[in-house]
Amino acid sequence: MEPSLNEVIDEANAHFETGRYKDAAKTLKHIVDRLIKEKNYIDAVYYLYKQLIAWDAIKEREEIADTYFKLGMIGIQQGIQLSMQNVESTPILRSKLQNLNATRKFISKLNSQSTQLDELNKTTTQLMYDVLQSLIDEHDISIDEKIEFLRKIIELSDEIDKGEKSNYEKALATLFKEKGTELLNDQNEFSKEMGLSWLNKSLEIFKRTKSSKEVAEIQGLLKKYN
Repeated sequence: MEPSLNEVIDEANAHFETGRYKDAAKTLKHIVDRLIKEKNYIDAVYYLYKQLIAWDAIKEREEIADTYFKLGMIGIQQGIQLSMQNVESTPILRSKLQNLNATRKFISKLNSQSTQLDELNKTTTQLMYDVLQSLIDEHDISIDEKIEFLRKIIELSDEIDKGEKSNYEKALATLFKEKGTELLNDQNEFSKEMGLSWLNKSLEIFKRTKSSKEVAEIQGLLKKYN
């Protein structure tokens, strides 16, 4: 009959207290494996940390490295799970975006080729794209936030490939033009310099998207303020 978890924990503690660190670490490994199987990740992290202390006490470098790796993997996997739960539970778009960003970062850290992870990444990317589209339509959004969100949409467009990238680039160029014009109307040298910089960014995008009417308009503004 397999000993209870509490009995195994008592055994590990006894090894620890008497300085038998190698035996303690091996016993702790069994505890961690059982806790992970039971999906008790909080306690698993706690006993992994104790295992790390045991291996460090006898300077087992390979085991120390392996334990650090396991701690990191649990952290990343649980981060993904909790972030996606937060995405599903919150109605607040900015909170959804924050958690989707976190999920994508966690996925990138795993560097895995698994089909399941690839599908999760695609789902996360699509959800983020949809949330950003909703955010740029909000009435109380500032021009700087809108620029930030549009830049992210354009970046994600390469992954989703919906054929809408050019339209969002033009929308971004229009915001650059608005921001530049607003700064130029401040009538001070620093604002003028910044305003011209924004107009040039706008011109670059409109040229790339072959928007001849907008190119002519921006060139006219640059000529006026230069």
